[in-house]
Amino acid sequence: MTTLLQGDYGTYELLPANKRVAKALKRDTGEETILFQTDWDFPGLARALGWNGKVRRERCPHRGTDGTITCPDCGKSAGEFIGAATQWLDGHCRQTFRAGDEYFD
Repeated sequence: MTTLLQGDYGTYELLPANKRVAKALKRDTGEETILFQTDWDFPGLARALGWNGKVRRERCPHRGTDGTITCPDCGKSAGEFIGAATQWLDGHCRQTFRAGDEYFD
């Protein structure tokens, strides 16, 4: 389990909820959270926490993109995906998620 935090200057942080994992992270990196500061990371982070990858209500499943390139099927740009992911993350800060544990492996 992880908690999504709003960081400084438009960044996000993941805080492990498991005390053993948190202690290992602190020991291994010197940090208590994992920082996501580049907007290219936001679509992947949001998807790992449950975002469905949709920019708006739409039918395209966006299977040809991870959100960092234009969708080859519908033409949605990386900027649109990053903006939608950022909006989703902003709306879910301070929530705890079961997903996202892969960042602490």
